[in-house]
Amino acid sequence: HLEHAVTVAQTAPQLAARVSADARDALAALDTPENSAFTEYPSVRATTDAVQRALHTLGAATGAGAVRTAAHQVEEATAAFREALAEAPGRQAEARNTLASVTTRLGAVRTRSEGLAPAYSALLREFNAASSADLSGNEQQALLLLERAAEELDVARASLAAGRPEEALAQAGVVRAELARAEELVDAVTGRLATLRAVKENPESKVRDVRFRLRDAQHLAVQRGLTAEWGSVLDAQLNRIDRAVDALTGVHPDYWAYVKDLDAV
Repeated sequence: HLEHAVTVAQTAPQLAARVSADARDALAALDTPENSAFTEYPSVRATTDAVQRALHTLGAATGAGAVRTAAHQVEEATAAFREALAEAPGRQAEARNTLASVTTRLGAVRTRSEGLAPAYSALLREFNAASSADLSGNEQQALLLLERAAEELDVARASLAAGRPEEALAQAGVVRAELARAEELVDAVTGRLATLRAVKENPESKVRDVRFRLRDAQHLAVQRGLTAEWGSVLDAQLNRIDRAVDALTGVHPDYWAYVKDLDAV
């Protein structure tokens, strides 16, 4: 153990010197003409700062164990810096392609959103008002999200034009998130209409599927010897199904309540 400790103590300064020299050589690459344009890229700036902090920690470390730990941190930070610097030249093209893709998606979501108002109107005409009460604000929210997405996309384009592709990529991520939320709002309305029309046309199909799955669960409980634990719980679902079916009455039945009750079973 003593010989091993002596070996570690002797090699720690050599390791520190080696990784420090390697880190400074890596940072020196920023001073070259081909890389000077990337110094303000957030990824390059962040990893540069990380290398410098790791070097400072290594310089202040005392004791073989602390020196080796700090040296490994310098190695990791240097590797991350080199990776960021290697990827920097491709950021411009990546951002350009990303913004083109986001622009296309924005147009597609706008086109889909045009079907939201007619779909909501059809819900009100064809079904109980309670079937769409929770969707009343979807159109306004979707339009607001699309407007914000367009504004963020303009900001991203300006960042790209100013030579800040990583900022443009980050802003494109915000646009995508807003478009995804807008799509959810649109799909909630059009999907609800499609679901309710299908159930209205053939309500027996929905309840038949649920009864089949309930019977399957009951058989499984019997096979596994779990009837004492699950038998009464599963039997109670038969009453829930019957209540859902019985509630489907009147001139404008609440098909959405019917769907939710059966889905819950």
